[in-house]
Amino acid sequence: MPRVTILRRELTVHYPAPRQAEEVVAVTFVTDAHGVGSVNLPLESYRPATPEELADQPRYRMVPVDPSAEGAERKAIQEAIERETAQPPASFDVP
Repeated sequence: MPRVTILRRELTVHYPAPRQAEEVVAVTFVTDAHGVGSVNLPLESYRPATPEELADQPRYRMVPVDPSAEGAERKAIQEAIERETAQPPASFDVP
């Protein structure tokens, strides 16, 4: 499994269907082998960062509420990487 660095956690709005909005936490990450990716996770698994936490890590506006939420985040990232690597990217020659 490639090394993963979480770049950002922030509250955003996701639109799973027309006229249906839901707040989620967008977790943006980068891997040494696959580049940048992101996953949207349930808002209930996160809490806003405290001022002290923001001073230490300003990119992490949201923080997992407990170790199981952090584990779910890691699993979602792993599954996103596995989906991305399941098929080779399309490539073509330019004339």
